[in-house]
Amino acid sequence: MRTTNRRGFIALATGLVSMYLPLGGTTPVTFAQEKVEPTEIWEVSTRHLGTHMCGCVVPRPDFDVHRSELCNPNWTPKTYQDLKDSVEGDPETITVFYAHGNWMTRENTRERAHFITQHLHARGNPKLRFVFLSWPSQREPRPVQNSIENSEKAEIQAFYLAYLLRDLRKCERLSLLGFSLGGKVVTGALHLDAGGSIDGRQLEEAAIQDSRSYRVSLSAPAVDRSSMQPHGRFGLAMSHVDRLVNTYNSRDPALRRFRFLENPGRPIAAGFAGFIGISQGDPISTEPLASQDRVVQFDCSRVLGITHDERSYYNKCRAFGVALDNLLWLQ
Repeated sequence: MRTTNRRGFIALATGLVSMYLPLGGTTPVTFAQEKVEPTEIWEVSTRHLGTHMCGCVVPRPDFDVHRSELCNPNWTPKTYQDLKDSVEGDPETITVFYAHGNWMTRENTRERAHFITQHLHARGNPKLRFVFLSWPSQREPRPVQNSIENSEKAEIQAFYLAYLLRDLRKCERLSLLGFSLGGKVVTGALHLDAGGSIDGRQLEEAAIQDSRSYRVSLSAPAVDRSSMQPHGRFGLAMSHVDRLVNTYNSRDPALRRFRFLENPGRPIAAGFAGFIGISQGDPISTEPLASQDRVVQFDCSRVLGITHDERSYYNKCRAFGVALDNLLWLQ
């Protein structure tokens, strides 16, 4: 291995260890005084399923499902049919799908789900159904190799999330939220849902031609910034997106080394420099991006500084309020 690559991998490992470890303490969320509508929080876990493309259980994954509520931290075992019944019984409730990032245990993810739901409610106490995909991204030995493997796993998880999008189509307002590698899960799922393929594989059910559209918000997405161009790896991802908000950090120390996690070609992460090819005025560097109505992108580096912490986007970046309102169909 060349000296520069070796140094890059060492720096990447150091950055990953410091950036992905769960951090304590959050800014309290203030709720409005009016009554808060009941909020369902659903965990759809794939941690027990295959983590290789050949082991991807499609079209009927055996999800492990639990349910909680915003004001109740307990988790109750449920079935996937229970989730379907909830959606079919109340399709008007806003449903937000969330895919977490790297090095998250099941408990980390459950805590994060409650944290995010609190912030969504702080935008106006909407009636909400929050569904998060809990996937096997927990930290293992050899952090660099582990991160590379988790980046590959994210594409498998895209198939599971795409299955959910296909199977729960009765939601009238459906949104997707992804952080870091969760951004790869979300964009890959959108591509598959639109009839696309990943490494020659598609969903077994043919793409449904309808007028349904999604709201999508991504923060620090660990995905190639060119992936959603027409001929990119996830070139069909924007096919049914009504509006996309991407918040990124051009000082992110982990995503600065994104090229070491992906295939050859020295790709740049959309969480470091924004997506290209899906908005007007595409930049050639990390300057603030010009946008069109359908795509809005914000560089939060001035307030975030050198960090890859998801909660910092919620607590420090004012532009992230636009991302939350987008998920709630308030704009």
